[in-house]
Amino acid sequence: MGIRRVKYFGLLGIFSGLLFSAAAGAKDWSQKQGCAVKPVVEERTIFTMQCDRFQRETTLRAQALDTKSGISKWETILPGNAPHAISHIQIHKKHLFLGVTENRRDQFGRKVVFQHFLALDKRNGVVLWDKQIPGVLSSQPQFVNGLLYITTTYKKFAATQNALIALDLTNGYIAWKKWIVTEKRSKFQLSPVHYKGLMIVSTRDMIYAYSAKDGTLVWQLQPKQEDFQLPKLYEYSQLYMYKGSVYVGFNYGDQAYVLSVEAESGIELWRSEVKGFVRTGPIARDGRVVMVTNGRGNNKHGYVSAFSTEDGDLKWQQVIKPIGKLGSTHFFQPPVYHKGVIYAVTGASALESFVVAISLRKGHMIWKRKLSNQAISPLHVESGRVFIGTQVKAELVVFRTKDGALLWRKVLIGSPINRAQLGSGKVIVTTSNTLHAFDLK
Repeated sequence: MGIRRVKYFGLLGIFSGLLFSAAAGAKDWSQKQGCAVKPVVEERTIFTMQCDRFQRETTLRAQALDTKSGISKWETILPGNAPHAISHIQIHKKHLFLGVTENRRDQFGRKVVFQHFLALDKRNGVVLWDKQIPGVLSSQPQFVNGLLYITTTYKKFAATQNALIALDLTNGYIAWKKWIVTEKRSKFQLSPVHYKGLMIVSTRDMIYAYSAKDGTLVWQLQPKQEDFQLPKLYEYSQLYMYKGSVYVGFNYGDQAYVLSVEAESGIELWRSEVKGFVRTGPIARDGRVVMVTNGRGNNKHGYVSAFSTEDGDLKWQQVIKPIGKLGSTHFFQPPVYHKGVIYAVTGASALESFVVAISLRKGHMIWKRKLSNQAISPLHVESGRVFIGTQVKAELVVFRTKDGALLWRKVLIGSPINRAQLGSGKVIVTTSNTLHAFDLK
């Protein structure tokens, strides 16, 4: 996958950008992207991708935009026809890393999928290296001691092949690669976590720790109870690292658990039952592990539960009841911690959505606010505000952290796909085909 050209914007680019900003309004602006992209905001610059489709061909462009105005700073055009996914955009120091999945046809007309991982100079868009990797990216990159760690997934018949890959940051060479063959649909869960020279990953059925230096398997999960089978982690659970322990939520039969594992040895420290059904992973702060779970069967309630990080003792539990008679509490993302408060949002498949704010230490409800539409994008808390995107009527809704007061809402073009990001006095949010920048009020 070579680079066709790099285009820099001089007077023509600035002029067109100014026209675009004027059309969008003095404060707010938007840009059509042509595909679902989750950009990265670094204060004054938005790093994103654009897909320009013509018939069966797609031109893929990496871009750096001015946060305030939307004017392009640089643009790099990449080759590739009809890529079905732009996997990830990530910044590390002076580099911009892109994951691109490209569809092609071989000489027999069969579809062949290529996954590329590229490094660009974030200052000017010049491509530093381009590496083809096996499988499709399944996690955000992790950066440790000059190496970049990614996980990929490749489905073959009834099995899933997962790879943990370490790439050299300077040239993209593969330092080492480890394959794990698992049952169907058992892929790596989001990003690996790093602890003292270990890269720790989970699949649906196991937790593994590999040496970050050379990929040697150091440990697999070791449960305390000999009569208890290895837990099968629910597909959407994820690992959370906190002070030398790895925490993960999982379902086993009709019961749900939160599990604490010593990161250095893989020995189970404790497990505690959680009421409800695990759909997302935990978070840990200030001696507490917090899980949000959904009711089972006809139980339409949700639960926010906090456990001691030391021994797994249940400290408090909030039962989150639906606001309407026909609704149900459905948590679809992990909670968010901010300044002593746990924020959680319900939505996705629920008939109604609402945001709750709960004290981490005491577990008392600070406020609860109903949304007029279904929440769909990850919740974000910053600068005294709670940001959440909704679908059906696509909007960005903003509440005040102190009391849950509605501050403002903005209509979006398309359903939001990522959490809001702040930079240069703007709120940046993307939908299925448009990037929006709103003035931070």
